[in-house]
Amino acid sequence: MRNVYLATTMMIAVGGAAGRATAADALKLGITGFYRAGIGVLAGGDSFTRTIGGHLHSGLGNALRRSSAFQQQIRINFTGETTLDNGLTIGVLIGLNGENLLAVGDTTTPQKQSYADFSGRFGEIRFGEANSALRTDCTLDPGNVTAGFGVNTPSDGFSFSNAGNGVKTVNGVIPKTPTRVGVTWFGSIGTCHGIESRGTKIAYFSPSIGGFTFGLSFAPSGDTRNPGGGYFYGTDLKDIKAANVLAAATNYIGDLGGVKVTAGGGGEWAFDSYDDQGNANPYSPAWYQTGFQLGFSNGIAVGASAAYMANYNVSRYKATDGGTVSPGLPGDDGWLAALGASYVIDAWGFGLQGIYSSWQVWNDTGHDNIWGLSLNFRYLLGPGIQLEGQVAYSNYDANDVMPVGTKGQPLDYHAVEFDGGFAINF
Repeated sequence: MRNVYLATTMMIAVGGAAGRATAADALKLGITGFYRAGIGVLAGGDSFTRTIGGHLHSGLGNALRRSSAFQQQIRINFTGETTLDNGLTIGVLIGLNGENLLAVGDTTTPQKQSYADFSGRFGEIRFGEANSALRTDCTLDPGNVTAGFGVNTPSDGFSFSNAGNGVKTVNGVIPKTPTRVGVTWFGSIGTCHGIESRGTKIAYFSPSIGGFTFGLSFAPSGDTRNPGGGYFYGTDLKDIKAANVLAAATNYIGDLGGVKVTAGGGGEWAFDSYDDQGNANPYSPAWYQTGFQLGFSNGIAVGASAAYMANYNVSRYKATDGGTVSPGLPGDDGWLAALGASYVIDAWGFGLQGIYSSWQVWNDTGHDNIWGLSLNFRYLLGPGIQLEGQVAYSNYDANDVMPVGTKGQPLDYHAVEFDGGFAINF
């Protein structure tokens, strides 16, 4: 009923806004996007290996890994909009991951955000594979001035830390299979992630009223996209960790005494959660977030953001040391907090950012703490083109509770990385 009610409400809103639509210019698509490159070199970092039967069985941290790497990220966006004679604007965004175009026949799809939107004086309605209202209106700290780096990880970027990384071998030889060990990889923690990402959803965003806006979104199948065109038939099975996900967020942008203020917060809740066998989980995940930024006329900005995630191990962070989800045992929760400051002068920008997070493991019998620091900069070479760099420190403090035979994180990992790269927007 929740699904039907929300979908019906949104369709009525679109229909009412359209009224007596008349002919308008046909919607035509243009191309935007970006190319980003990153080079990372690690100094230090811990390694742990395990040998079984005389063969190297597995490793953690820097074990069997290089001390440097190259990464790239390519995004191609097809965008366009048209305005009808009654004022209703209809637009589309189709985002493609340029590194993965050969996988277009895969049901996982190489798509990023791809949706249609209907906007007017009533606000905006979106339908498709879009970010949730929480993630769209989320306020980060201002401590990252780059497109590719930072420790409060953006949705797009690079991470070279091996904190939380593992590897398995077959009888001590290749193939070496990368794995996650513990709560998660260092590069995937951030205060604006939420419990689902780009699942097919419907969303509403209000117009600005005195600087305030709010948004709502609903995704019946969490992260699931279920593409048509012969890739998927019927409706979803009940095997989704975060199902019937509702997100709500509010945001404020204004000027107070010459200081630009940006602040916001919200929550994201899964009303249902299932295991791989279709049984209902006794706990469902939820995410709560808040943040603010203060921007001054001299180019300095300061701010902070924080998030709390309930039952994280049945959603985005499927920890190998997360506790069993069952009645009578507490679910594992986590929290994150980030501080940041930046200074921009002419073509230069400098940022200082720190993040700290703590995660319950083994049904709240232990904690993993993951944190990091970043000193980053960027230099504008021209419109949409910039050089970027970072010196970062990452730390994974493992819990002291690791039952025998489990996939825990038995080492404390810490490393310094030196990163450089560039970003080109088109």
